[in-house]
Amino acid sequence: MAHKSPPSAERLQTFIEGHSLTVTPYLSLLSGAIGGAWDSFNEAIGYRFLPDTNSATLRKFTPPVDGAPLFLDYLCSEPATITYAPAGQTSETLTLNTDYWCEPENALAKHLPITHLEFERRWSGTRGLRGALQITAFWGAAREIPESVYQALLERGAANLWTQLTQSATGGVLGWKDGDRSVDYGDNRWSALNEKWTGKGCNYDRAVAIYRKMSF
Repeated sequence: MAHKSPPSAERLQTFIEGHSLTVTPYLSLLSGAIGGAWDSFNEAIGYRFLPDTNSATLRKFTPPVDGAPLFLDYLCSEPATITYAPAGQTSETLTLNTDYWCEPENALAKHLPITHLEFERRWSGTRGLRGALQITAFWGAAREIPESVYQALLERGAANLWTQLTQSATGGVLGWKDGDRSVDYGDNRWSALNEKWTGKGCNYDRAVAIYRKMSF
């Protein structure tokens, strides 16, 4: 199952409560916790996993010289348009698979992002061509979040509230003693869960390792 957007605060609440933890006193913190998980994931992998908007947006590039490819921030679909518009000259709309090609070849069919473009035209220099390539596209590696990443974000979002959640669960007390009577609540249950969410080889770390920029 894939998801169109990161988990919501409500979805994080359901996830936390599904582990028998009380989150009600901290509802105002849920959005920040899951937002922080999403931001840290994008930072860790080195690019925006999803486009920032639901519409294609324009970015300008200087043409590459001597037949070099034009490396881009990742694209999750072919560019909507590419216009070649040198300053003071008539602009020209470039045609996919005639004037330029998306690379790696068949990337989208393999559910991988487009990382660079190859052009039929060869530029020998960039004088007067700064920003001449105007590319309108969806700037992100994917249009949906895989289930594995979605679950990893929920775990990291819950971990961001760890101190508050354990405070609610234990009341800040790990045990009490009254004469011959004593109760040791212990924190093994909570520490084991935190280890699952944040320890070595956790789902979040695996997701980062899979989607880190150098892996494409």
